[in-house]
Amino acid sequence: MLLKKSKDKKNNQHTSLITRLRLGFVLLAFSSVMLSGGIQIYLSWQQYIVQIKELQQARANNAAESINLYLDDLQRKLGYLARVQGLVEMDQAVQQQLLLGLTQHNDAYEYVAIADQTGAIITSVSPYETVDLESIADTPLFNRAFKQQEDYTSPVSSHSQTLRPMTTLATPIRDAQNNVAGVLIADINLSFLWFILSQINVGQSGYIYVVDDDQNLITRTGITVENFNLQPLDNEALFSEIELAIQADHLFTYQGLNTESVLGDATHIASTNWYVVVELPITEIYQPLRRSIGVGGVVLLMITLIGGVIGLLIARSIVSPLQRLTNAAIAISAGNLNTTVQVKAKNELGVLAQAFNQMIQQVQDLLKVAKLERKNAEQALHNFQQAQSQLIQSEKMSSLGQLVAGVAHEINNPVNFIYGNLVHAQGYTNDLLDLITLYQERYPDHDLEIENRVDEIDFEFLQEDLPKLFNSMKIGANRIRDIVLSLRNFSRLDEAELKAVDLHEGIDNTLLILNNRLKAKPTRPEIKVIKNYGDLPLTECYVGQINQVFMNFLANAIDAIEEYDHDRTAAEMAAHPSQITITTQSTADQNVTIAIADTGKGMNPETRQKLFTPFFTTKPIGKGTGLGLSISYQIVVDKHSGQITCESEVGAGTTFLITLPTQLKTAESLQGAQS
Repeated sequence: MLLKKSKDKKNNQHTSLITRLRLGFVLLAFSSVMLSGGIQIYLSWQQYIVQIKELQQARANNAAESINLYLDDLQRKLGYLARVQGLVEMDQAVQQQLLLGLTQHNDAYEYVAIADQTGAIITSVSPYETVDLESIADTPLFNRAFKQQEDYTSPVSSHSQTLRPMTTLATPIRDAQNNVAGVLIADINLSFLWFILSQINVGQSGYIYVVDDDQNLITRTGITVENFNLQPLDNEALFSEIELAIQADHLFTYQGLNTESVLGDATHIASTNWYVVVELPITEIYQPLRRSIGVGGVVLLMITLIGGVIGLLIARSIVSPLQRLTNAAIAISAGNLNTTVQVKAKNELGVLAQAFNQMIQQVQDLLKVAKLERKNAEQALHNFQQAQSQLIQSEKMSSLGQLVAGVAHEINNPVNFIYGNLVHAQGYTNDLLDLITLYQERYPDHDLEIENRVDEIDFEFLQEDLPKLFNSMKIGANRIRDIVLSLRNFSRLDEAELKAVDLHEGIDNTLLILNNRLKAKPTRPEIKVIKNYGDLPLTECYVGQINQVFMNFLANAIDAIEEYDHDRTAAEMAAHPSQITITTQSTADQNVTIAIADTGKGMNPETRQKLFTPFFTTKPIGKGTGLGLSISYQIVVDKHSGQITCESEVGAGTTFLITLPTQLKTAESLQGAQS
């Protein structure tokens, strides 16, 4: 009875796992199709919207361009006639013949007339109506064409009889001396707009129309020209939406002319104050999306059903081997490492069981490896502690540099006192010597004690050597002052952190500090420094940090030369002397460059790639921390928005090129400019 209950419990567990796997496959299939289908529909929809928007823009632009070209052609032909020499002075019959030819050339000309300098109509022709010879002297037509001497297109108005929209063109008539002799005007029938707009397909339910700045509807598709009259929109909101559609560069919907939601676009007609508006109802735009969603729903249902069936079949083949693997895992967790799994399936589960058995075999080996890794980790920790000690020592050296700068500052006052008093002391001594000389000249006969004292102190030598002694003291004091000034300039502890400075001064101060390393030594001759200084502007930088960069690169150059000279003979060093070349110049893009080239042994490509990596160094242990170039790179690139490049070949030396902007754009400098 107990055995039967145990079997029933296992069967219930198997059934529960099968159910979970089946539901998992169904959910996986459902979510995969939903995700991929949703993304596909979304991307397709976005692409479709972009295409619709571009198509709407193209429709509006094409219509506006066609209308503009047609109006330009009418204006150009009117201009050709206006440039006929002596048009105003011609016989009226000849004038009428010319005007009649113009109206016969294009039926858009409903009325053409010639006005003289007073605005009076002297000749007019119309193939459709009786000619009205009223004066146009006080009209905008005459003022713009005659007085301002420019072509003019009037606002759209209704024809007095047909009520259809029309406009008037006017152009100045010039005589042989290029003076305005009159005005040529023409009433234009705008029926051609229907023909142009009818050539543009705006979908199944879309439409296109033309409006002007006065919010008049000039023409639209869907209504024949015979049944259309000029009419105001009387819809301020619609006209505002049209103006927004002209400025928008994305999908723009609004309530259109037929009071339904539309995707609209509008374009201004260049030579007029008219606008072409193209509107496509939203209902037509969303039809492809609805079809895609419907098809996707059917596909989703089918894939969900298929996924459920496949999940059930796969679950049954997985549950039994997994149960055996589970029992083996429980035994191993209890400490029984001799447990093995018997799964004969020739699939991934069989491979898993085999791997499981191999894993048990390897556990003991892994324990041994773990002990060895622990020992290595302890050694790595020891090495890390040593590196940490080196970093602390480096920080101490930095603090020592600040201490040296402070000491130099304190030395500066007594040195200035000594230097300033040397001048007076030398003057007083010269006065005393002159007095003694004068005394010897006036009283040449001395007693024996004075003569002995003069001989004892060797007064003649003292008189000759004492001025030289003062000169030597002045030279020494000057030397101390120069060293103190160089230390202060190098550290820049007494100045603002960010300021415009002369970089040459920083380089020279660094060289002065390193002068002792440049001098000749028993193992090598002097390292020569060649300065090719250009005309550099003052450069805004963090002075102390830039001086640290110069110190790092110049010190590395000296180290490289000393290492190279260690392996060279005296003859080789004489034939190819060691030198450091410093070249500076300003560039057209408001940058300055400092090139520091040495004659060391150079570097291979592998070393160059790791050059600015923290803790990387080619120097012997204890001589370098591997942080100098890394810190310099951070100062130049991160702190000053500059660049550092390196060119080097083995046996050809190394050149570092430092590029710095002359003006550093930082929050500090911006605040300073605002204040």
